[in-house]
Amino acid sequence: MRILVVDDHPDMREVIREQFEAMLPGTEVLEAKNAIEALEHVRRGRFDLVLSDLEMFGGDGRDLWAGLSAEFPEQVAKLVFMSGAGSHILEDLREDTGCPAYQKPLAGLTLRAILEVVAR
Repeated sequence: MRILVVDDHPDMREVIREQFEAMLPGTEVLEAKNAIEALEHVRRGRFDLVLSDLEMFGGDGRDLWAGLSAEFPEQVAKLVFMSGAGSHILEDLREDTGCPAYQKPLAGLTLRAILEVVAR
């Protein structure tokens, strides 16, 4: 399994990467700090899950969604958002993109639920 974690906070990326690696030994977890870096990773190979923050400098989650939609539409089904924004913003994001969106911080059970969503 290949997972891409996209967040502009290095500590958040590290925590999520470590949680996935503990839950799924042998999983390749790559990190990107914004939409631009994330799209570069996707150009080099597809992912089973792209977990992206919504608000980031240098290209946010909506920019990533737009880029994936234009270049790699099959990857949009593997895109899941996370954000510390209010629930109304997450609901708007779900409606606008069709992608799941979860409130940060993410717990282990939430990460498992995210994996189940993209496995469908």
